[in-house]
Amino acid sequence: MNSIPVPTKTALPLLFEPDDTLEMLADMLSRALAGQSGGHWREELWPMLAELGLFAAVMPERYGGYGGARTAALVCRLLAGSGVVSPYAVSSAAIAPSLAELDQPAGRVTALLEALVEGRQVATIALHEVDALPVLRDFQTVLSGAGEGQWRLDGAKRMIAFAQEADWLVLPARNEAGHLVIIMLDRASFSPLLQPCTLIDSMPAADASFSGLVIDEDAIVAVGEQAESLLRGIVDRLTAAQCAEAVGAMAYMINATAEYLGVRRQFGQPLSAHQALRHRYVDMTIQQAKAETMAALAATAVDQESPEQRDRALARARYVIVRAAWFVSQESIQMHGAIGMANETPVSGYFKRLLALSLWLGDEDDALEGLIA
Repeated sequence: MNSIPVPTKTALPLLFEPDDTLEMLADMLSRALAGQSGGHWREELWPMLAELGLFAAVMPERYGGYGGARTAALVCRLLAGSGVVSPYAVSSAAIAPSLAELDQPAGRVTALLEALVEGRQVATIALHEVDALPVLRDFQTVLSGAGEGQWRLDGAKRMIAFAQEADWLVLPARNEAGHLVIIMLDRASFSPLLQPCTLIDSMPAADASFSGLVIDEDAIVAVGEQAESLLRGIVDRLTAAQCAEAVGAMAYMINATAEYLGVRRQFGQPLSAHQALRHRYVDMTIQQAKAETMAALAATAVDQESPEQRDRALARARYVIVRAAWFVSQESIQMHGAIGMANETPVSGYFKRLLALSLWLGDEDDALEGLIA
């Protein structure tokens, strides 16, 4: 009689094992967010996150970090669920830990990492070069020589999140040989070039033209394979963080819908008494549960998997989460009725945020292409 082979790895995957530290962080952050008054993120939220150590927590151990992308996903999910619009996902969850992986970081990178860990400064990245999303990999911004120790930038970037409030701008470009280059500009260099705008989800952003901008040698932080690895790290971490943000936004919309169905009365009884609406509400919770699992898998893949495996895991997560976000947001608005789209109703803001998150790094078709490739 043939025996059934026993798997050699019997432990549960990391994301399904209890983690007391993450649970403690979640409890502390939830309590702290409950006491926020809704002021500007830099004046109120940032000092609180620094006090809780949540800038350092997402960094590698040598920077005093704890859990990488899993910790970042936890923070992003709770921030999104509380309605906070801040650069934490792009600056702390994506850029900071990716820069920390550089083998020989430039002087300005080392200084920036210290400032990011302490919450003193904020960084953002200029990924998009046209108005249409998703992110472009074939960047048209060109870096060329401009004399000894100096370089010239020519190109334009679009929809740079939190550009007006950022202290540093990470800018991908191509050199004359066609190799990827990652450039870091200080605020004095890029701030005069910004054309401010506000995105559909109320996120502050800006376009910028860098035609003829002359930069010094020390602004170039990575070239070639090192630049490719750095950019992949930033985009992958940002993808996992935005997946978590979408889960947090969906959780809010589901809770708001449950409250509304229990309060709103029609024909002498609450809407929650209607079986059809209860079934639709349950469908929303199922979609959100699927999205939460995939967001956890995405964060774990960033921390543990090889780049190739990570790409497929992130594509799967994006595909499921984009579809879930669309379903939950549509159902929530429909069950709220016309009031759901009013600016005075919080669910309208979450609806727009989920729409933006679903498009920022590509829609479900782009995610599907990532699985097929």
